[in-house]
Amino acid sequence: MADTIHEMSRAIGSLESSAKTLTTTWAEQDREATEGRRLLHAKIDDLKSQQATLAAQVAQQTSKLAEVEPAINASRRSASVPRGPAAW
Repeated sequence: MADTIHEMSRAIGSLESSAKTLTTTWAEQDREATEGRRLLHAKIDDLKSQQATLAAQVAQQTSKLAEVEPAINASRRSASVPRGPAAW
C-alpha cells in the first residue's frame, strides 16, 4: 500500500510539473505572438504612411503636368509649322 501511495504521489508530482511546463510554454508563446503582431502592425502603419506620401507626390506631379501640358502641346504645334524659305 505504501508503494501505491508513493507511485500516486510521483504521478501527481509529474502531472503538476507537466502542467507548469505547459503553462510556462503557453505564456512564452503568447508573449512572442503578441510581439509578432505588434511588429506586423507597425510595418503596416509604416506602409500606409509611405503609400500616403507616394499618393501625395503623384497628385503633385499630376498637377504640375496639367500646368505644363498646354505649353508642351503649343510647342509641338509650332514645331510642325514649316518655317523659313521653304515655307513660302
